[in-house]
Amino acid sequence: MAIGLPMVLFKPIPGQEEINADYAVRAGVAVRAQHAEEAQAFLQKIMHQPHILQDMRRAAERVPVLGAAENIASRLIDLAGGTVTSPLQAFPSELQMT
Repeated sequence: MAIGLPMVLFKPIPGQEEINADYAVRAGVAVRAQHAEEAQAFLQKIMHQPHILQDMRRAAERVPVLGAAENIASRLIDLAGGTVTSPLQAFPSELQMT
């Protein structure tokens, strides 16, 4: 969702991944497939009905996810009375991605 692309979610892992998959399906950015035949059928469907893919792309653009983890971490640090101004400052530099 973060990059605005539709998804076919194949056999999500039970637990958190299933919850994430359900959210993505409800948001209109993904379909779930438990079997290869289901994934294949969806891919064939969008080949004949490309508007489905466009609708999913538009839905993906509406889902607010970019920077969510950093925003949550920053807010928690603020609530805890910390002095860290950026969540990345809380980690050693070798763990930071540039």
